[in-house]
Amino acid sequence: MIGGLKKFIEIVSPHISDTCSKQMNSWDLLLENNPVNATRILDFGCGDGSTINFKELQENGKVSPLWIGLDISNSNKNNDIQSVVYDGNRIPFQNSVFDIVYSKQVLEHVRFPDDTVKEIVLVLKPGGLFIGSVSHTEPYHAYSIFNWTPYGVIQVFKNADIDSIQIYPGIDGLTLFMRRFTLGKLGNYFFIHESPLNLLVSAFGKACGKTNSEINAIKLTVCGHVCFVARKRTKVNNFDTFSCLNISKKK
Repeated sequence: MIGGLKKFIEIVSPHISDTCSKQMNSWDLLLENNPVNATRILDFGCGDGSTINFKELQENGKVSPLWIGLDISNSNKNNDIQSVVYDGNRIPFQNSVFDIVYSKQVLEHVRFPDDTVKEIVLVLKPGGLFIGSVSHTEPYHAYSIFNWTPYGVIQVFKNADIDSIQIYPGIDGLTLFMRRFTLGKLGNYFFIHESPLNLLVSAFGKACGKTNSEINAIKLTVCGHVCFVARKRTKVNNFDTFSCLNISKKK
């Protein structure tokens, strides 16, 4: 176990924070990384839009003039989001038009995730951010197909014109199992507050003199959600600046 953990830390250490070891979620990462001058955000797999808090964005002075929700059906109930329906395969926008693509707990439901990540990166501007989260040890939910390991996130993203990947531990897997079988919606509290196992890992790590990077790595081995911020390469070919709505990408 110890040897395996050391190897895991060696693999993921270039992609995890050594300045902070707190539990993260995709929304907080968006608030922290959304540049004030972002003009277009794509919400990939937006669902009903209920998790998007524009008031909180306004309080942070980070409102995007154009927030587009993309999904395979239109169940959007948020008037601040412009909904676009697509076929679940080819994202119907021009290349290089979005400053940020945001995706909360969606990629575990996607049939061909490698292809989808490449599609997402295509519509990002050079230097644009892909921010979100995926399931790792979360139980089956809502037609989920795959669960992502932290290593898997790094490998798939590296193969999609990404030059910077940072991963963060989300809610721990044990709490998600408890939420499913005993806690119910009460367990939702731990999506935005440090979950029990993560608290224990933090206390243990600090008592043992572990670095933030090492504590993060331990949390990532048992996390229910892996959160990420990935940056598209700044130098790409065929930088398109066309209008992004209702126009198919050039190949």
